[in-house]
Amino acid sequence: MPDATLAPLPGARREGSRIGQLLRRSPLEGRAAGEASFKRLAPVADLLHLATHGQFVEERPLDSWIALAPEGKEDGFLRAAEIFTLDLKARMVVLSACQSGQGRITGDGVLGLSRSFIGAGVPTVLVTQWSVEDEATAYEMEAFYRAVARGIRPAAALRQAMLQTKKKYPAVRSWAAFTLIGEG
Repeated sequence: MPDATLAPLPGARREGSRIGQLLRRSPLEGRAAGEASFKRLAPVADLLHLATHGQFVEERPLDSWIALAPEGKEDGFLRAAEIFTLDLKARMVVLSACQSGQGRITGDGVLGLSRSFIGAGVPTVLVTQWSVEDEATAYEMEAFYRAVARGIRPAAALRQAMLQTKKKYPAVRSWAAFTLIGEG
């Protein structure tokens, strides 16, 4: 069971707000970003961006999770096994959360959150390889979406965002955590 006492992520809230402005969409934040709401709304979304806590569970990769708000009968921890059961139409999922790209290497590939979203029908998933810093991540994601909004494909947009973030946050762990899986 995940630890229910997760630290606040003020950068994630700013990240969601700024990306919402860039894309002209209203982000779901706080209690409105519940797990039941996600499961209801995600199948019709064309883009999913989750700026939250995440955790890879090495001994049970399908228990790896993304934190949402508890809602109804849902505990607020969207697990990889639950994601596999969704029928998603999104062209891209961005998991702006710690360890969202980690997984167990099996004969069938890497088992974890990214594979779950691909299995649910998403062709492109942007994930992190390690625990990320709140402020630097918010900065990088805003740069990424500004590039995407200009019509730049996700792989090139990520490269631009990394280079821009590297100038402001030069430590490798601050700008190099994100990787694109699937279609670039």
